[in-house]
Amino acid sequence: MLREEAAKLLMMIQGAYPNYKPLDKTVTVNTWHLALSDISFDLAQQAFLAYLRSDTSGFAPAPGQLIALVHSLHTPKQMNELEAWTLVEKAIRNSSYNSESEFSQLPSLVQKAVGSPGQLRSWAMDEEYNGQVASSNFMRTYRTEAKRQEEYEKMPDNLKQLIDQTNANAYSAQIQQKNQEAMKIALKGETAKIEVNEEITGISQQCNDRLQNLKATLQSGIE
Repeated sequence: MLREEAAKLLMMIQGAYPNYKPLDKTVTVNTWHLALSDISFDLAQQAFLAYLRSDTSGFAPAPGQLIALVHSLHTPKQMNELEAWTLVEKAIRNSSYNSESEFSQLPSLVQKAVGSPGQLRSWAMDEEYNGQVASSNFMRTYRTEAKRQEEYEKMPDNLKQLIDQTNANAYSAQIQQKNQEAMKIALKGETAKIEVNEEITGISQQCNDRLQNLKATLQSGIE
């Protein structure tokens, strides 16, 4: 958004809220331009109209309120915690021996809430597994991760890059990298097993064909 567009947006806000009278319009325009610089005027205008049509407080919106509306209007809705736990439950049922494969199929946000393939395996093999306790712990963590992701998406690109750089060496990032490496190794192992099984099947088929040919030859000799 250009500075002139920020000024135009503020004129619209003042037109709808006559009581909104900034003390210094220049500072206000500069502040709004800084806050909305990575958002197009069209998106900001749509967000303001959405705010205007639903507002019953009579107070003009703050920049953060419009940014939140832009995010909610143009970002695909995340699955709720119950939908996320349904995916995890399905993964648990097949995680005694295939936890890496099951973990890799979960959405990234669900993976963060679960933690690692090992957690899926632990749930799957725990004889005293309590689904209610597990789901409660997962949903609490998922809510936190979802909220953090939502706040991250509202950030301008330059702040996202700074956050990513800061988090690159974090302990959680190292764990995530190790999880990805473990999944790659496990999935390669599964592929190798399939190739070996196909090879064995092919050899068995060859032996069977030879046996059938031999039986046919002997049978013709007897006749």
